[in-house]
Amino acid sequence: MNSKDYFIRTFVIAFVFLLVNRLILQFLDGIDTITMNFTIKTLITVFCTALILGILNYFFKINPLNKKNKPQNTK
Repeated sequence: MNSKDYFIRTFVIAFVFLLVNRLILQFLDGIDTITMNFTIKTLITVFCTALILGILNYFFKINPLNKKNKPQNTK
């Protein structure tokens, strides 16, 4: 994978995870507490956090979802 793929994968995973996490926590507090102000703040926060994580992974190239071949037992 090239550096751009690491960035895109990390950005998408972080964005979706953080957005779903924030929305579920807000739904537990009550659906009437969701306002336009909350939505804008959440999207900005999630976007910035995912962008920072994506940029870091662009340089460090960490791939936790990579499936590695397990050594087979030979008898």
